[in-house]
Amino acid sequence: MIISGEGPLIIFTLLTQLAVGTWVVALTLRQLISKKINQNLGAQLTGPAIMLVGPLVAIALLLSLFHLGKPIFAYGTIANLGSSWLSREILFSGLFMFLWIAAYYLNHRKANAANLVGWITAIVGIMAIFSMASIYHFASVPAWSSLDTFIAFFATTLVLGSITTATLIGYSAKGAKLEKDVVKLLFQLSFVVLAAVVIQLIFVVVDITNLKSGIGAAQTSAHLLLSVYIVQLILHGVLGIVGAFLFVIVLYKKSKNEAVVLPISAFYAAFLILLAGELLGRYLFYASAVTMGIG
Repeated sequence: MIISGEGPLIIFTLLTQLAVGTWVVALTLRQLISKKINQNLGAQLTGPAIMLVGPLVAIALLLSLFHLGKPIFAYGTIANLGSSWLSREILFSGLFMFLWIAAYYLNHRKANAANLVGWITAIVGIMAIFSMASIYHFASVPAWSSLDTFIAFFATTLVLGSITTATLIGYSAKGAKLEKDVVKLLFQLSFVVLAAVVIQLIFVVVDITNLKSGIGAAQTSAHLLLSVYIVQLILHGVLGIVGAFLFVIVLYKKSKNEAVVLPISAFYAAFLILLAGELLGRYLFYASAVTMGIG
């Protein structure tokens, strides 16, 4: 049967991936800016992005609990850590939230005190995304049981984390001119986003090709994507490419100057376009899922 009604899971997975990606990218940029320019600027520019992570994870976890149907019994989901990827996902997501609190507290108490805790938090967040992808990869759904599930989830983490961090850095600058080194780092980040989007789309094509050559449920999923959801599929790709290129182009123009004001309106536009593209991609992920029982 076709799996539907997964609205809470769409929001939960996207919010968690956005939060983890933002943490990893913001932490990396904070360290690079601190080394290239000074620690205070690194903390100032990445502060809003790092602060946003906790509330996003809290909302995501709340959504996941209510998706279980009976939130009061949610503790039972971590009872099978040795055999259940769902248990591991809940554990790592909760641990990520706890470590974010610790890292955020240490960061505002002592300079550099959060570095070790920060990177441990990043690793735990990455494990949460890996566990999340594994839940679907090992399900009896041909559309999910390929490498594309891992590629899609981690590409979304990188794309949304990068554009969110860049947008909040533009917000943090408050219209002030930023050093060329900062703009150069963001310009390099824009190419990472473009690469992630392209790789994600390549694997979508590969996955659909493999589904078409399969049997039963695999062919049904391919048919759904290429007929019922073809408009959404094309729009998903177009939005990803347009958003990534907008991110690259606006920073390319700015990266040639010694000190510039970041084009925050263009960042907002790129963020909304990329977010819309990822929302469509995640919708298609669930909408095209057909269990092995279909033949």
